[in-house]
Amino acid sequence: MSHDKQIHDLLTQFIKDCRYSPERPTMSKTKNVAKQTTEHANEPATIAVELPVAELTGDGYFDNPPRGHVDAQLERRQAKALNRITRALDDRGDRLANGRRVQSRADAVRWILEQVELVAE
Repeated sequence: MSHDKQIHDLLTQFIKDCRYSPERPTMSKTKNVAKQTTEHANEPATIAVELPVAELTGDGYFDNPPRGHVDAQLERRQAKALNRITRALDDRGDRLANGRRVQSRADAVRWILEQVELVAE
């Protein structure tokens, strides 16, 4: 099985688990207290999502991937959620670790993954 197929299958299963599992990740809405960096009068809501993050032991393929690629067909609700995240990150002026502004859906996914790595380090 190719690396891209493995990643696709893992993400697809993760999305299904989150959507259909009775033990869905817990989510809570919190008020955003960060400095407003948008020109919009209404600051977007901030949502905290608990995600499981495994420790990497160094003994498996996924512990040190060379690079990754995700090509996933999103359902309408998933696409809407990703669009909302992308818009809010762009409106806030958020940037990726390389300094690039978050302006696309792919950038939003990259930004989310960078935040996970910041916390998991």
